Amino acid sequence: MNRQTWTVMLDFLGVIAPAPAPVGQETDLPAVKRRTSSTSTKDSGHTELQLAVQAFRVHMNQPTDGVQLGTITLSEVSASVLADDANQLTIVGSAVSFAVDDKTPHYSKLYSERIIAAPGMDNARLEIVKFGRPDPNLMRECDMTVSVKVNAPGAAYVHTHRYFCALLDYWMYFFQLQDVMTQQKSAIAGQKIRDQPSHGTRVLLNVDVEGPLSLVLPLNQLSTQAIVAETSAIHISNRFVFASQASKDSDVLSTADCPAEEHDCLLDEMSIVCSDLSLHDAVYMSGTLSGRPQPVGRRKTADFGTFFLSRSEHNALDKPYQLVVQVFRNLDGAFAHNVPDLAVAVSLSDVRCRLTLDFYKLIRGFLERNLGDELPAAMVAPVECRPTGGYTLAHGTLTYATFSYRMHLTNVKLDCFLLDTTTAAWSPFARVDLDQSCMSFDVYTDGTAELDLICQETALLDSRFEEVAANNRPNAFPKILCANPQRLNEKTESRLMSEAHIMLTPNEPPKVTLLLADARVLLLLDWLNTAKDFVLSSTDFIPPEPPHKRALIGPGRAPGVVTRRVSVEPADPNIELKINLRESDLVLLEEPSSRNSLALIAQTTAVLTLKDMGGVLKCFLEIQ
Repeated sequence: MNRQTWTVMLDFLGVIAPAPAPVGQETDLPAVKRRTSSTSTKDSGHTELQLAVQAFRVHMNQPTDGVQLGTITLSEVSASVLADDANQLTIVGSAVSFAVDDKTPHYSKLYSERIIAAPGMDNARLEIVKFGRPDPNLMRECDMTVSVKVNAPGAAYVHTHRYFCALLDYWMYFFQLQDVMTQQKSAIAGQKIRDQPSHGTRVLLNVDVEGPLSLVLPLNQLSTQAIVAETSAIHISNRFVFASQASKDSDVLSTADCPAEEHDCLLDEMSIVCSDLSLHDAVYMSGTLSGRPQPVGRRKTADFGTFFLSRSEHNALDKPYQLVVQVFRNLDGAFAHNVPDLAVAVSLSDVRCRLTLDFYKLIRGFLERNLGDELPAAMVAPVECRPTGGYTLAHGTLTYATFSYRMHLTNVKLDCFLLDTTTAAWSPFARVDLDQSCMSFDVYTDGTAELDLICQETALLDSRFEEVAANNRPNAFPKILCANPQRLNEKTESRLMSEAHIMLTPNEPPKVTLLLADARVLLLLDWLNTAKDFVLSSTDFIPPEPPHKRALIGPGRAPGVVTRRVSVEPADPNIELKINLRESDLVLLEEPSSRNSLALIAQTTAVLTLKDMGGVLKCFLEIQ
């Protein structure tokens, strides 16, 4: 059955809130309360249901006929359902195992299982309280509360932005259908109905999951490359605030170019705490290979049965880390876009990260191809839940952010490694010291994306020869970028030292802008060129098009017809690079291997623009 059928059935069983009293009876609230209290003993009642099921499965049918979002499977379920006249539905239950499968066409070829909690765990405790009547004026704390306590060693979860949003929308629309049913009852009872769209359903969460747990973060739902985050426990809680009252990490909400006086969006501000976190690169493996031994330096993890992950034993972080993630979800996204539909803020401090070129491309690919995955524009909401058009905010063709990500870095060190082709081993290349920095990533509705790194205090070092004796190093000056020593004694607050900005636009070359202020740069040209290649490296994975999109390209080749393939020469990589220098020193050494080398120091404020268009390099230098 679909969501509409279940809504009608729940209403028939009396689970959905009854129609409220007519408008005339609600004008005198104290009188209503007195009348209710005097007759509560006679007229009050409730519906109670006790369930004990060996196996319970929920099929999440999509509006499209014959298509399922997936299934939810529980075993040894016991539940108590209570619906009373106070318009409150309470469900208390437990289960021994829990799993969520993905059955979406095309996108579930690899990761067909999304959540698994292996049998043998302590009973998972679930408590749900849902209030029946709509609350458009936000008089209640929430519309629904969900409390989950699980002790499930070996549990695993696969996160892709596409499926996460689809799963979230599926259940939010189911609860919204129940609100629509209540509104229809109100209309029949003669009560005035709001013609403005309501806020999204407010679900208050309190989730405690004890591990160890594996969080699988694929580069894309159709890619075998993934990041595995292992943690000992996860705690999730949230609250509901307006965008103007959001927490200190609300700078992640300032991406949409909308007038401040417009709609103040209601946000679901969620806090996710991961204890003892470790990060590993991993590869998807079919379940048929489960019995084979793992290669040296790798181990098996996140075993879903049909597939598992083979991850590296080395932790990308130098120590187990307690990670706190803030997630902001726009509950008014159906009609207002003053803030991103989904925003994530992360803070890292006092940690060191080992960043190989492959791991860097994996992280960047995860941001671009997973979190930045373009979601389908087709409306999957039930017809009853779609905006009627009576109330819209006039944004016109304004481009707004659908996803925003912020990472605040305090005393973080990144050790960058390149692959040595002679030894096939990772060799150190650079170290980045980020004392006060912020990285941001934004995806917009027109397909563009922005990647920024803003640093107030930073240093860039050449780490290629750290293991070589000091008197034999080809480069005796490891500091490539640092603050200008002449300005260290100046007392300036929040001084910007460096900034990197990358604009990614479909079918256009990337535009890179670098800003250096009050800095000293060592012009070690070979190292700087390698660093440029490192930063601009990205995954070569291109998600395959779904069948219905491939069909739009044109009919396939008929059998027996010979066609000629026209050779197309690959286009040269194009890039636009702009370097803005403000009161910075450029140092050019005669002999970098000698501590007594002559040096040419240029103190300048200038703008250098480089354009590589089809193999033709154009340079523009403006000295101010």
